[in-house]
Amino acid sequence: MARWGHGRARIVRSVGVTTLTVRPQRVRCRDCGATYVLLPTALQVRRADTTEVIGIVLAYTAKGLGFRSIGERMGRPESTGIDRAPLAAPDYW
Repeated sequence: MARWGHGRARIVRSVGVTTLTVRPQRVRCRDCGATYVLLPTALQVRRADTTEVIGIVLAYTAKGLGFRSIGERMGRPESTGIDRAPLAAPDYW
């Protein structure tokens, strides 16, 4: 792998009202020529929240809280996808 510049800057929500501006590293495979964006472990692909926030939401879901109360606790509107968190609840499987 060789460095190949940076990906586009992203604004990611953290716990509370904190936001992070991240510009991930882009690399190119020397063998096949494909390029990849390397995300830090604090971020997840296609998610506007940090890994920490996602973990907290999953913990609240495991405790049986609904998406409205989780959204209130996290300071997020219901439309942000927190309503999908119950899919990770143990009784879903």
